[in-house]
Amino acid sequence: MAAVQKISVTEAEKRFNAFGLPDYRLRNVTDLKVVFGHDVKLLKGYSDLTAEQQQLFNAFICNYYNCVGMGLKCGFVPKSIHYVEKITYCVSRPADEWHKTPYKEVCAAVFNILLPNGKKRKFKSFNFYPEIPPEYWIDSSTEKFLRYDYKDGKKMIWLHVIEPDRWY
Repeated sequence: MAAVQKISVTEAEKRFNAFGLPDYRLRNVTDLKVVFGHDVKLLKGYSDLTAEQQQLFNAFICNYYNCVGMGLKCGFVPKSIHYVEKITYCVSRPADEWHKTPYKEVCAAVFNILLPNGKKRKFKSFNFYPEIPPEYWIDSSTEKFLRYDYKDGKKMIWLHVIEPDRWY
């Protein structure tokens, strides 16, 4: 996505009103582009999504912006949207004074971008215990979802998008 200019709350309110949206709520991604200058079609990863995934993201992004205050909306800088596979690896731990039975602990996570042609591209990985070699890891779970990354001020944030009105 091209460089996104942040706008002031006053400027956003003017644009909402000029575009016939006095309730300050986005109806669709065209409104997002006109008011905030965020063109989702130019967002990194958007063109790699299937039509169904694009529809989900388009509905989600409008709901997300409509759920937060104007000050937050004006500070968002979208970075990417990807359909990802998250593989979480665990390691077995013995019982101890806190855990009365043996248990599993998350030791690493890998995010792969899933492309419509079936190919995968490594996106991000986290190793929480570098002292534990991978041969001790147990592949414990795999999940697939839309991952939306954006910048809010100086913080990078990502959301796990499940449905147009469900994310965390």
